[in-house]
Amino acid sequence: MTEKEDRKRELLANEAAEWHLRANEGSMSSSERLKQVAWLKASPEHVAEALRMDAMDVLLHSVKLEADDYAEATVTPKLDRWSRWKLGAALAAFVLTIALVAVVLIAGADRKQDRALDDRGMSEQRQAADQ
Repeated sequence: MTEKEDRKRELLANEAAEWHLRANEGSMSSSERLKQVAWLKASPEHVAEALRMDAMDVLLHSVKLEADDYAEATVTPKLDRWSRWKLGAALAAFVLTIALVAVVLIAGADRKQDRALDDRGMSEQRQAADQ
């Protein structure tokens, strides 16, 4: 295409887009509708460009609907009061269980260390008594 043809195509696309927007706003007067019909009758290129705009609008609308469906599917549902309470109770129970296990492990380690010290102390006392 030449530059002149490109420019003509661009102007035609802009005109078709303006008519499409006006028609979809729903506020066109009867005189504006008559002007749109006259514009469409003026050239088959006008009709073709108007159909391209309609097709593009349908395509964009379907993509938007799919995006909206995806967005709705990925939204995390809100928890009701009872569910939040159960979740909080479960979390508290988990934390308390971890704390209890830690206390038991630490206490067991201290007992082992005390036994080792007691055993070492007893063996030192036996050695001193034997000498």
